[in-house]
Order: sequence, then C-alpha cells, then structure tokens
Amino acid sequence: MSILLNAEKLLLKKSSKVVVGLSGGADSTLALVEIYEFLKAENLTEKLVALHINHQLHEDSEHWEQHCANLCAKLSVKFDVKKINSQKSGEGLEAAMRSERLKIFNSYEKGTVIVQGHHASDQVETLLFRLIRGTGIKGVSGIKRIRPAGPITFIRPLIKLTKKEVLENLKLRKLQFIKDPSNEDNQFSRNYLRNVVIPHITRRWNAVEKNISRFTALAQKQNTLYEKMLKERLIDLVDGNALDLEKMEPLSSFEKSELIRMWLENLSMFLPNEKQMQEIEKSFFQSRHDANPVVKFRRDDIKEFSIVLSKKNKFLIADKNYE
Repeated sequence: MSILLNAEKLLLKKSSKVVVGLSGGADSTLALVEIYEFLKAENLTEKLVALHINHQLHEDSEHWEQHCANLCAKLSVKFDVKKINSQKSGEGLEAAMRSERLKIFNSYEKGTVIVQGHHASDQVETLLFRLIRGTGIKGVSGIKRIRPAGPITFIRPLIKLTKKEVLENLKLRKLQFIKDPSNEDNQFSRNYLRNVVIPHITRRWNAVEKNISRFTALAQKQNTLYEKMLKERLIDLVDGNALDLEKMEPLSSFEKSELIRMWLENLSMFLPNEKQMQEIEKSFFQSRHDANPVVKFRRDDIKEFSIVLSKKNKFLIADKNYE
C-alpha cells in the first residue's frame, strides 16, 4: 500500500521532473523506492532522477556514491551526482553543507518536485532544535509534508513514519542501506539531539514521536490560518512590490515585523532575524520622515546575495544584492 497522499501523487504526475535526494541511508532509500514504484505504475519513470550529493567528508564517500549508483542501476533510475567541498567554506560545517544543498536544489527547472526522506523522528529533532534556538508559531509547525518553494516543490512522504517503521519497511523489502558513522558524531547539534537528548526523552515518554507529529500538524493548520489573516491585512499595505510605510505607522511593533516578514516572503526573499528586524524598525519607523535609510542583511547559509531595504518616497523597497 502506497504511503503517498493524493495531493503528492497529483504533484508527481504533473511535475516536469522528480528528484529524490539519495544519500544511501535508510530514509532516502525507502523514499526512492516508494516514488519509483508509484511512477512505474503511472508509466512516468522517465522523469525520475536520484540525486546523490557527495560532501567528500568521509573516507567511504566514494563507496557510498557507488552504492547509490548500484541501487539506481538495479531500478533503471537516472543517477545524478553532485560533488561539493564544504570544508573550503568559512561557514560552520552544518551551515556550509546546507548552503551547498540549497544551491543545487535552486538550480532545478520550474515544476520540479524534490523528494526528501524526512520522517517523524526528524520532526521531533527539528522541533526541539528550533525551540532551543528560539522560534515562533511558524517554527513549531515543524517540517511541512508539502512545501512549495518558488518554482519547485518539496515533498516528504515519510514524515508520518517513525524511524523504527522506516527500518521495518526496508527489512520487509530486503533493501540494503548505508549507515553513515558521521551521524554518531555528537559535535553536531542535530546529532546530539538525535543520539542523546531524544532517546532520553523517549525512555520516559515512549509516544513522544507520534504526539509531536500530531502537535506539528495542528500547529501547521493554525499557522496557515494566521498567515491567511496576515495576507488579507497586507493587501491594503502593498502597492506593487512596495510596502506603504505611512499606512503601517499606527501599527504595533509586532504587527509591523510580522507584516514585513510576510511581505518579504511573498517576494521570495529570505527573512530577517530578530536583531535585523529591530534594525529595520528603528531605521524606517523611528527615523526622520525626510531620511532615506538603507538596511542590508544576509543569512549565514546563503552567501550569494544579501537583501537590501530602502525607502522611496513613503514606500519600503526590497532588492537582492548579488555579491
């Protein structure tokens, strides 16, 4: 029985290309096989590509790449390898790897569906990680099963399955997978949560994965309603791609920050953190009316460009500054 939702099946059928992220681990292996079986039944396997990103960080990296190539050859699935070297970056290793992955994902054509192997155990990890770093209602919504991102769409069909269920499924199918020893390295924050914190929690509350999955599903619904209300409010404040600062003047600081974030997201731009938002509010709402402030901010994991906010007459303008 397929684990795919009807909405996911429709996206896959309508897509220009289907890219499954394949590390060779348990999760991505199951994701590839599930997608392959569905597309085969629909006679659409020609649009399927397995993407293996070789980070070249482990002595067995080439072996893992070959394992993935062998699996794809067995299934007659196109196999694409991207080799990256995150160690050359000045960023932290986790941020650098994420940045490189984003570059690859963003290179795909419009209409591409990217399939990732996130499961319910990853949902717990992500929620805890965001809570520790500090997050709002959108952050506690966790990993979305279906997430449009500009011209491409991400889907995570395993998101309701626990890690135990993923492994049981692979055992039934007699599928081999890779165990990456770097996942045991607790110097990485997510690994520490996965290997130390979460097992400690589940020993006390063994239903935590299913309960958090229900919580994030509810939070996503609440966040969808919240964003709908924000979008309706934003209609009266936007002129083309510009934001009317005068109309925003009477609003509270919190309302301003939420509406600015929504406006930037609608423009497919990344969002400012709390400190950056404070600078934006100070520059555009607390300065003289005849001032022409400019605020530039960036994200640690995206080095190609920054966001530049400027004032033109009474409007806030946003541009990408490529560097």
